[in-house]
Amino acid sequence: MAENDLHNQPILKAICSNNVVLEGRSKTIPAAILIKDEYIVEIIELLDTSQIPEIMPSYSEYTWISYGDLYISPGIIDLNACFNEEVSSELEGDALDSENPVNPSMIEDWEGYESGTKASISGGVTTVIESPSLARSTLTTLNDYLMKLNNLSNINLYCDIGFLAFIDPNSLSEISNLSRSGIVGFKVYMIPPFGDLKYFTTENLPLLFQEVSQYPKPLFIHPEKTSERFLYMSSPFRQYGLDRRKIRTMPAALLFAASLPEESSPTSSDSSSSSSSSSSGEGELEEKKKFEGKIKKESENFECLIKAEINTYSHSGNTIYNSEVKNPQETPEIPKFSINQTNFNNFRSPDFEQNFLKPTQIKPVNPELRRNSWRPPPIDCEKIEHPDQADYRVFLSNSPQQWETNGIQSVLSELKNFPNVKVHISSVSSANAVYAVRKAKLECPELSLTCETCGIYIHFSMNHIRDGDTRFKAHPPIREEKNRQLILDLLRMGSIDTVTSYHQPVKPALKNISNGDFQKAVSGVSSIGLTLQCCYGAIRNDPREDAVKLAQILSMKPAEIAGIEKVKGSIAVGKFADFFVWNPYETDVQNCQYMRHPSVSPFVGERLAGKVLVTYLRGKIAYREGEFFANGRAL
Repeated sequence: MAENDLHNQPILKAICSNNVVLEGRSKTIPAAILIKDEYIVEIIELLDTSQIPEIMPSYSEYTWISYGDLYISPGIIDLNACFNEEVSSELEGDALDSENPVNPSMIEDWEGYESGTKASISGGVTTVIESPSLARSTLTTLNDYLMKLNNLSNINLYCDIGFLAFIDPNSLSEISNLSRSGIVGFKVYMIPPFGDLKYFTTENLPLLFQEVSQYPKPLFIHPEKTSERFLYMSSPFRQYGLDRRKIRTMPAALLFAASLPEESSPTSSDSSSSSSSSSSGEGELEEKKKFEGKIKKESENFECLIKAEINTYSHSGNTIYNSEVKNPQETPEIPKFSINQTNFNNFRSPDFEQNFLKPTQIKPVNPELRRNSWRPPPIDCEKIEHPDQADYRVFLSNSPQQWETNGIQSVLSELKNFPNVKVHISSVSSANAVYAVRKAKLECPELSLTCETCGIYIHFSMNHIRDGDTRFKAHPPIREEKNRQLILDLLRMGSIDTVTSYHQPVKPALKNISNGDFQKAVSGVSSIGLTLQCCYGAIRNDPREDAVKLAQILSMKPAEIAGIEKVKGSIAVGKFADFFVWNPYETDVQNCQYMRHPSVSPFVGERLAGKVLVTYLRGKIAYREGEFFANGRAL
């Protein structure tokens, strides 16, 4: 029983296997999926596929296809991907003005919807919700949306695609019109995203929630949030003269480029897989308390800016105050102090308020008195070299975990006043941030709050990244191994609702791979179609149970978040026949051949378990072991 003609498929077909993922089941079961046109019309539970000859006479009009012991899972719904049909003019200009100019003819050589959806469907992804990113024509109005739909009519799509509209404080009035269209939801940022687009602050979040609360569309929030002072310190433009800063906007390629040290150096504990505690004891109170203790310990380091400044100045060398000292080596060594032992209040003298907080008249100082007055011990000043921009730890220090936690806390403080707003926190890389969401869910169950992490954050850590390997550059960044282990624990505990690809393709010329400069490289990781393998590697245990857990994380929950659960997300009667056939026991070395620019994907050469063999989209084969059929459309 095999399907011979892929192009002229019958309207009625029955797909069966010994391992089908169905709603309400804790393990896969033998079943037959009966399809009429695009929809599932009946599901027949079997003892095993050997029953098929007995059943076939009752369904003689159906074409029967058996996949034996292979697994059939509902199509994956990726809530966070971008295909960058066109590069932004602002980023384009930055590339052309750089030291290594890009040929203008290459500007249009970006991954578009055709190659992007092709790579998606090969990984079992039947629906992609595109997040606004570097596109020249960012979707912000109803007219933008209609124009995008019109453009898609001339493009071959291999999976279904939906869209998020970008909203900033200046476009709140567009929410009403967009909500009545086919838009899936809205995307907002709490940090400057790209180009001249605006972001939300704590002060204008209530206006956003008030407007969105009137409509049933989900609100996707990129959570990173920092103070303007910290953001300015992180900008390479703080080194430029005022004249240049006035005429040049900050390009997305150089955002967060400075070195603000944080505790990011790998330790022995980072290298070990020390945190696998909650894989089997989800319901055990003692295990949860132990895990929460680890998270709280990680969350204690909130003074990243203060620590960065102290760390910077404590390594700044010696400065000579006494001009009579000729040889700095003869001066006593100044004791070093530990950051954790520093009492910041000791820096304030008893007469601080009297002498410094009140305006005083400056009086001339007697030169003789000045010479005889007490001075600090003489210290020598050494030249500080510019940080190595190929060092991944320098890049990682630019985006501390506290940025994500800050954003989430700001959202939660206002969201409690708007419990009917459906909020989804996207692109979370920090275990502390996930824990903050988890805690909010437990304390305020009335909130409609979900969160995601991404395949790159559960598969990679800083330990995987060599200096200069800019393929890994993303915002938020891939963090330390201990953070990855905590993310895995949270995923196993069910504290993470879904996992996305966070696919942001960047062509090789803008990745600065040859120079290995993280400051100049454009942020974005090519990862579409590999979320299944990343998640399966993280939870791998019993494939029959794992397939059900994966369906909940990658299909059922994202369908609910996007508001399309009535037609997608599970193998059930009345829904689209979106599913894929895969082998959890087969491993494959990834070559990312279906991506537009596989050379910039960090997954190339990775051996991942779980190979997708066939993908069905609305009852028709869209992918089968290297063959593609364009059945996709816009939602």
